[in-house]
Amino acid sequence: IEVQGCRQLSAQQVIRLSGVHVGQNLLAVNLKKIRKRIEINPWVEGVVINRVIPDKLVIEIEEKNPVALVQLRKKYLVDSRGKLIVPVKNTEGFRDRNYLVLTGLNEKEVLARGGVPADVYDQFRQFIAIGGSNGNWFDLGEIKEVRWDPLNGLILSYGASNMVIKLGKGSFSLKFSMLRRVMGEISRRNIDEQVKEIDLRCSPRVYISKKHANHLVSG
Repeated sequence: IEVQGCRQLSAQQVIRLSGVHVGQNLLAVNLKKIRKRIEINPWVEGVVINRVIPDKLVIEIEEKNPVALVQLRKKYLVDSRGKLIVPVKNTEGFRDRNYLVLTGLNEKEVLARGGVPADVYDQFRQFIAIGGSNGNWFDLGEIKEVRWDPLNGLILSYGASNMVIKLGKGSFSLKFSMLRRVMGEISRRNIDEQVKEIDLRCSPRVYISKKHANHLVSG
């Protein structure tokens, strides 16, 4: 029995899931049943099984590709469609791969759907795509949290100072263009540690508030 395509799962795990063992009649095994048994595993996206006469069964699996983490009562890996894969206890290895953590979701709704609501995940996916293509000036690895708010959209906690960046909903290309100019100006003025919040929800207008102050930064 030959298993191909494993990354998270081992070949032995796949063989155990298949229920097939060496010595069975190759022509008598039910490929459809084997595929269904393997597809039960949450890591499995798809399975292709072929008989190779006279004595080999080849099982090729396609595993789901995790792209982010969702914080409910437990943290879950999610795939590129926002579908839950598995809960994880230790996320340090995934943070090394810049897997962002999406919070603020309705746990009951997400678990019932088996994933993040499509409209929410579409906003999150667009943000990752545009934010990840902005070069060295914006580092996805510096994001501590991406929170979803039904009224205010996406809200980031960014950098060592946990600066709040309110992105809102949609128009992320424009908003990142504005954010780049604003962060450049903040750096030029050397007030990085003073900035509490950058609000881009009304882009092209941008509002910047300082820590320990009730007024906005001028200019």
